[in-house]
Amino acid sequence: THSNAILSGHEHSSASEEIVDTSIGNVLIFEGAALQPHGDDFDPRFSCLLFDTDENLVFEKRFKAGKTNPVETEELQHALKISGGCARNSQKISPAFIAFLSDAGGNFTHESKPKIVAEDVFLYPELEDVNADPDKKYIYADQLINNWEALSKTLILGEDESGKTFLLKRAFFDIHSQGGLPIYIKASELSSVGTRELDRKIAQIANNQYENGDNVTYSERIKKVALVDDFDRIRGGSKNQAKLIEYLSETFGAVIITASSRFQLNEYIDSSASEALSEFDTLKMRPFGHVMRHNLIKNGAC
Repeated sequence: THSNAILSGHEHSSASEEIVDTSIGNVLIFEGAALQPHGDDFDPRFSCLLFDTDENLVFEKRFKAGKTNPVETEELQHALKISGGCARNSQKISPAFIAFLSDAGGNFTHESKPKIVAEDVFLYPELEDVNADPDKKYIYADQLINNWEALSKTLILGEDESGKTFLLKRAFFDIHSQGGLPIYIKASELSSVGTRELDRKIAQIANNQYENGDNVTYSERIKKVALVDDFDRIRGGSKNQAKLIEYLSETFGAVIITASSRFQLNEYIDSSASEALSEFDTLKMRPFGHVMRHNLIKNGAC
């Protein structure tokens, strides 16, 4: 979730608590009692919530329904801790690029949906950190993306047709919805890695992906996230790869790049790419297991 407060209801009794979500921070959970409870053992109850976004407070009043007027049973006050993961983004994605991001990659059909979009057939894959301790070896990619503000440099390796592009497209949406300014870069389309040429190319890409690309280009570095697809296919080989990494590291607050699994072997051949990638966390995409396939079917995508 990307919410700072979650409301649910029809419980036997009212409840509220604060939990800490590792991806976005503090979340308030409110559970309202049933106004029409099942059985005679429970009184009809309800709650009223007032969100004061100026003072970042939530006022909660709980009531028991009486024969004529409700009776207040409890009054509580909660701190509303707004996290960056729930920030609204004033920089709007261009309609044409939304269509690109939403493309499911085929003419899929489903009886309950007139059009299948990428979100309908996508699940974040599980990633493996080969250098991590056994208890921290595996992580789902959404945990990584939802914590984008703490990211620095990440390399994600995957087999051909394993969904690397799909992953970056979904990451673009999610990072943007949390207040970040992602820019999707197809490495194979970069004709030069000189600083001036890259400045012009990134500005052009930003203008294609956002309604006001200049605002994105000149935004503070910490908010900008480079999503670089097919990094191993850049023209000019390892030397240009090293130059591109240097440029991205200086221009963006976080850098996520994808490459073929074979790239991990190639980088050891040439020291330029290997040295440039030494500061990157390297993760491998794991194939879908039975649980992931079940979740995809449960979501109604198959």
